[in-house]
Amino acid sequence: MSRFGRIFSKAELNRRENRKQKRDGMQRNACALADSAPRVDPSALADAADGTLWADILKDPAKDLVIEIYKWNLAPPPGEFDALYVYHQIGTAGPKEEIYSGQFAAGDASKFPLPVKLDKHDQSYLADGDHLFFYEIELYSGVPPQPSDTLKLRFDRMGPNEGQPPKEVPSLPVITDANVGSIELTLPDYSDRATGDQVFWWISKEIPEGEPTLPPEGDAPVTQADQKLPVRQASLQALGDGEAWVAYLLIDKAGNKSLLSLLTKVSITLGALPTVLLPPEVPLAQDGLVDREDAMQGIIIEIPDITNFKSTDEFNPRWGIQDLGWRPIGLGAFPIPVSVDSAVVREQYGQPEVGTKGVNVSYQVRRGIETQGDAFTVVDVNFEMIGPVDPGPDPDPEWPDPVNPRLPLPHVYGQGSTTPDLLGPEHDQLDASLEFELYEGLMEDDEVQFFWGGEHIVGVDYTVLDTDKAGDLRSIEILWEYINRTGNTTVPVHYEIKRTTVPNKGISGKQGVVVNAIVIHPDAPEFVGVNASGWMTCSALDVPADPSIPPAILVTVEDLSQYGLTDGSTVHLYWWALHSTSGDDEVIDWDEEITLGVNYPVTGFNWRIPYEDYVLPIYEFDSNDHSGRGFVRYEFESALTASGKRVPVISDEGMAKFAMHGTTDPCDLP
Repeated sequence: MSRFGRIFSKAELNRRENRKQKRDGMQRNACALADSAPRVDPSALADAADGTLWADILKDPAKDLVIEIYKWNLAPPPGEFDALYVYHQIGTAGPKEEIYSGQFAAGDASKFPLPVKLDKHDQSYLADGDHLFFYEIELYSGVPPQPSDTLKLRFDRMGPNEGQPPKEVPSLPVITDANVGSIELTLPDYSDRATGDQVFWWISKEIPEGEPTLPPEGDAPVTQADQKLPVRQASLQALGDGEAWVAYLLIDKAGNKSLLSLLTKVSITLGALPTVLLPPEVPLAQDGLVDREDAMQGIIIEIPDITNFKSTDEFNPRWGIQDLGWRPIGLGAFPIPVSVDSAVVREQYGQPEVGTKGVNVSYQVRRGIETQGDAFTVVDVNFEMIGPVDPGPDPDPEWPDPVNPRLPLPHVYGQGSTTPDLLGPEHDQLDASLEFELYEGLMEDDEVQFFWGGEHIVGVDYTVLDTDKAGDLRSIEILWEYINRTGNTTVPVHYEIKRTTVPNKGISGKQGVVVNAIVIHPDAPEFVGVNASGWMTCSALDVPADPSIPPAILVTVEDLSQYGLTDGSTVHLYWWALHSTSGDDEVIDWDEEITLGVNYPVTGFNWRIPYEDYVLPIYEFDSNDHSGRGFVRYEFESALTASGKRVPVISDEGMAKFAMHGTTDPCDLP
């Protein structure tokens, strides 16, 4: 042995080295056991195999993300401590970031497992992908720290299809009875398809928005590209005919939902289909033509019987090329009437508004969104107008009114009057004249008809001559019988123009004619004492016993109460005489106003015409011919009518022949 120590044999040296290696290994193993990886609650993991977290842990502010550090062999002597450093790293290549540090003495064992809450909204945690967590322990004894095992957590906040709406499923055939039991959707492939993805799909009559609230038609794990997704026959039958919408939604294993997919429209048409579409009918065209008066009345299209229809089937009537809009057939009360707006009728007739044009009238029938056929007919339409037209951009703003406001209005005159459109009592029982101005655009052989209160005045139609020109004045006669029929009122008067080449009449506006010419004519008063030969003779004289009352002839006036007269009303009576049995030589006239009452009862009375003053002059008028004719009538105003007017009442005239004399002398008075 040297002074420096024992000299060991080669074998002993080998054994010493072996023991040293065992000690170093045990030390290293002890450190490895102490430095186990941080832990996370297993409930936070969507996939423990790759450390994928549930997405809502990352997105929900109310949920914390916590990792835990297990206790190591805390054995610092009094006054010493171990130092803990926790690190975060994005992927294996990212920089190491300290997220926690602390000092722990031997008495801190109760603090473990130590929770470390992560600030998941910090910028360093926002990236999706693998996030690594580990720690280092610097022992009180100065042993160099070593990294612990690593906890790998996979952050995934992005929904499938990279956050974009997935593509729509490929289009489907029309769903009919033939294929309703075998309909499948094809799920389009997407770039980030991954194990654990799930698909949910819907078919609905309503257009889905956001995440549908209806139960899905189905759900399944996504297993392959172009995966088939079945649609139940019962679901399609429950939806019924019409358009439906298909959409789907993807969910990855972290629970991230995609946006709702783009939509695919599906057409469902079940059951026996409508057949035998008969042509539509236009009732107002049954006379062979639709004209302006028809358009004014309102055009109706009638849809005839349709076989195999459902109440939910729809039809779309058309006038020309204008769709009138889809509408349900409903209960099928055929024929189904459809009104056509006059603006549509006019537009489809087109400009210029001249001549007869054929217009297609048709309808289509559909079930759901599938058209099953159509039917049509052609009707002739003519909206040409006679007379002047508006020079403005719209040739007829009053359309479809057949009245042409640019035609001159007619005017009516009573006999002997220059005041237009007013007939007074002085025109009682007299014909009137209607004056009209010939219109622009007149043509030879135009026929003008005239109307009094809507009644055609027969026999006075005017035919335009080749020498006539616009602005010429013409007149026709209105017989009293027309005036009398309408009574005292404001009577509308107009004319209508007919032309053989134009089916629409030119109709003037209505001129109001104020008529007060209708006078009530009670029966004529009657002379008392007319003999069988029709003469008033001396025997007809009334000679009162009272000498203060002069002899007179009597005239009977019948009951006047029927005209609304009462005691106190006044009546004017007229007497006049003409010489001989013919001619117009007036002998005498006399009138008297009486007041109804005791002497002149309303129910009827006799009026006395004094003989000597008013009858004897007939005898005295001519030295040879002592005969004459006597006339009587009476007048008064009626009570107020319903229109607030008083109508003049003029009785018919009573007449008798007078021969009031003997063989040589006039009547012998007492």
